[in-house]
Amino acid sequence: MNKEKVTVLMGGISAERENFNKLFREYFIKNMSSKLNDFADQDLKIINSKKINENNIIVSTKIFSKKDAQEIAVEWRIYIKDSKLLARDLVVEGLSLARTQKEEFSSIIVSKGFVGVITALENFNKSN
Repeated sequence: MNKEKVTVLMGGISAERENFNKLFREYFIKNMSSKLNDFADQDLKIINSKKINENNIIVSTKIFSKKDAQEIAVEWRIYIKDSKLLARDLVVEGLSLARTQKEEFSSIIVSKGFVGVITALENFNKSN
């Protein structure tokens, strides 16, 4: 393959990656927001926090349902970037939102390829 073809191919990959990053960022924000809305009318108590390293903190909480007196354990995986705290993952009763999303995307990639993931992200973002 000559240098011009490689450059064109890599440019396409770069544009595809940029599009994926944009779509995934929007998907993650909308998905995380909808999960957090599930806890909107609940009481939240911070149990503890643990600094993993300079940029990562785990905050353990309990959420108390007012409706059915249920107690839910939630860990917030927080990333520090430029002095801002960013939620990277929610682990609800041991179930990681990020891991679940990864498994969903892996399944789509196996059945429909990377284009299928892009399509799924576009569809989710349009409908939410």
